[in-house]
Amino acid sequence: MALAISPGRITMDFVPNYEDEFKGYISTQGEVNNIDVYVEGDLKDYITLLTPSQIMVYADIPVEYRFRIKLPEEFDKPGRHAGYIWAAEHVDPREGGAIARVKVGTTIWVNVPYPGKYAEIGFEIKNPNVNDTVIFQIPVSNLGKENITEAKGEIEILNPENRTIVILQTQGKFIESTKGETLEATWFSSVDPGLYNAKVKVLYDGETASLERLFNLGAPLIKIVNVSAEPVINGTIGKILTKIQSYWNEKISDVKIEIAIKNAADQTIGTTKSENFEVDAFSSPVITNYWDTTDGVPLGDFKGLIVLKYLDKNDTAEFDIKVTEKPFVFGTELLLLIVVAVGIVAVIVIIFVVRRKGKTKFKQKKLV
Repeated sequence: MALAISPGRITMDFVPNYEDEFKGYISTQGEVNNIDVYVEGDLKDYITLLTPSQIMVYADIPVEYRFRIKLPEEFDKPGRHAGYIWAAEHVDPREGGAIARVKVGTTIWVNVPYPGKYAEIGFEIKNPNVNDTVIFQIPVSNLGKENITEAKGEIEILNPENRTIVILQTQGKFIESTKGETLEATWFSSVDPGLYNAKVKVLYDGETASLERLFNLGAPLIKIVNVSAEPVINGTIGKILTKIQSYWNEKISDVKIEIAIKNAADQTIGTTKSENFEVDAFSSPVITNYWDTTDGVPLGDFKGLIVLKYLDKNDTAEFDIKVTEKPFVFGTELLLLIVVAVGIVAVIVIIFVVRRKGKTKFKQKKLV
């Protein structure tokens, strides 16, 4: 199913005892769905849903949801605090199996100022082509309670052989408390296409903020970082987690992951594929695929082949996955059978002992 929620994100600076109501919309395409709505994150106690926790969403008709944000007098820790309002397809629990369902969310960020001066930085690239002017931007957010007199950026670019090819400097800027500015530098990229590394540093009033970011010059690029698959109990739904990394400066749409599970003879015994999804610039999401074995599959060790598809490109990786027998469960019915069996054995033993004693007394009386 195609499920959507808006707004995607709400960002605010912390104000003691702030309170307000918000609204958004949940929509789906092509079918009617019962949707669960719930709150998670470290802001959970400060976000209250004003609409039911389960709503019916009809095809192509956005449904409004409402919530209240009420912040405390103060937070124990400075920094960015996050809360999430999730809209998830309602799925009835199934005994002995995992639940696969679509989920989207609204992210709520509250920035709580740090004592003194504190800068948080990002990194953006525009026009990452070869033999062209590349624009590097460093968004700087002053999350401190004091103004930053001057923030100045430095960008060191390293080639695929990890050799420095250029060091760029940005202009300096004053940044007011809880506000932000963007530092910028340009570079004419007379180099070969490939994966380059940017070491970014911002100096501000005697302090330093830094980050390191790989980026692709010449064309969009997404790579598989790793794949994790826990043993699957035969007859249940197993989860396969794939972490991917985008090295591109823009969002890439219509990305999907397809997986084939193969035995030792290279025969496919199972397949799974994700819905199409979007990958934000330079993000590293973890994508979950579900392998349904409820109809039963062979037991043992298998190889998985994962294919990441985007645009006209793909990346592949292999991983190991194990299918095990459903573990023995010491259930209530079995326990009752054991108790009854033990009781019958106990009765037989008692009858046997009583009869033995009776025969012994009879013999003793006869002897007398």
